[in-house]
Order: sequence, then structure tokens, then C-alpha cells
Amino acid sequence: MIVVLIIFLLIFFKKEVIFSFINNNNYSLLSNKEMTLNEVWVTGLNNELKENIIIAIHHDIGDSINSINLNKIKERIDKLYWVKQSKVIIYPHGIMEILIDEYIPFAIYIDSENYFLVNKNGYKFLKIKENQYSNLFKISGEESLQSISDLKNLIYFINSTSLDLDEAVRIDSRRWDLFFNDDIHIKLPAVNSLPVLKKFINFDYNNLELNNIRFIDLRIPNRIIIKNK
Repeated sequence: MIVVLIIFLLIFFKKEVIFSFINNNNYSLLSNKEMTLNEVWVTGLNNELKENIIIAIHHDIGDSINSINLNKIKERIDKLYWVKQSKVIIYPHGIMEILIDEYIPFAIYIDSENYFLVNKNGYKFLKIKENQYSNLFKISGEESLQSISDLKNLIYFINSTSLDLDEAVRIDSRRWDLFFNDDIHIKLPAVNSLPVLKKFINFDYNNLELNNIRFIDLRIPNRIIIKNK
């Protein structure tokens, strides 16, 4: 079928054409005037540096299309820290498009003295400095990344309130302690932590002197224990 199409195009347009392989079932027809790289489009780029994409392409405008290995370009781009996956396409007229799917930072994971950006699945994709990305909350504690699925619903609920979470600490690999920027420390139970937290948030704690409270313990069902400093 492809051979028939080639013959038809050669006869109808009376021009020389070549095939540029893109993937297992996509091809791009190029005339002999379109055999060089003329433009590069990049979409989906938010955090990864444009300079790193240019280095990963490893080709210049004017290079022969035949010299470009799209799989190699994709491999180099996929190794960049922010890039979750990419797709590289060659269109007619020597146009290359690079589609970038970046990781979305969910939190900062603290591992001893090292800090990492992690996505909502707990994947560490970028090592950072301690004072970077201060808008994100921190995660620490034994097996905290393995338990991040238990934490996500808590975070989504907290984000719907006026509370500002600073750090979530995994305790004994079984439950979470939450530290908020307004000097609130909440100890959550190992099970049913979300409904317990919701019940506490609905409690009128505005009259509490938060500066005098060391922590609020919600681990015992239907009971709030307040420990003063």
C-alpha cells in the first residue's frame, strides 16, 4: 500500500520524495527542498530549561533530516530531571515538534540532610537545596514515600481549608503527624485519619491559645487531647 502511494505521488506531483521514519506506523513525506531542519517547536515546557532541550536535540537548523535520529533525541530529553516523558515528531517543511510532559511537584521529601522534589506518587525526580520551593510542604519519616497515597487525601482536604501545612512526618511507619505554619502540631491516628481531621477542623478552636499548645492529639477516637507547652 505504501509503495503504491509513493508511485502515485511521484507521478501526480512529478517530484522526488523521501521517507523520514517517525515511529512504528507514522511517516513524513518530504520533498528534496524540505530535507533540512528549518524549525523546532517545543510544547509543554514549564520548568525544564530551554537550554537543556537545545543541548538534547544535538542538531542545528540546516542539518539534514536524514542525519536526525528521533529516538536518540527522545532518549536524551527523557533523561532531563523535569521530563516525565517526551515525544519527538518531524513534520513536512523541516519542522520538528517536541512535546514535553513534565513531572508536577507535590512536596519536598527530606532524606537525612538531602532534599528532593517528589510527585504525587512519591517519585523523587530532582534534588534541591533546603531553601528552594518554599511554597511546597515537606515530607519526612520512615516509609513516608511508600505511604504517600495515604497522605494525598489529607493534603487535598487541607488545601481546601485556611490551614497552611509545613510538614507531614510519618511516625513508626504507620501514621502521620502534621505541622502547620501557624504553630499547630496535630497527631493523627493510624486509621480513619481523614474523617478525624475533618471533625477537628469543624471544631471551633478559634478561642484556643495556639501559642501555648505543644500539640493536639487526635489518636484516640472521639477525643481531643491538648498538650500545653
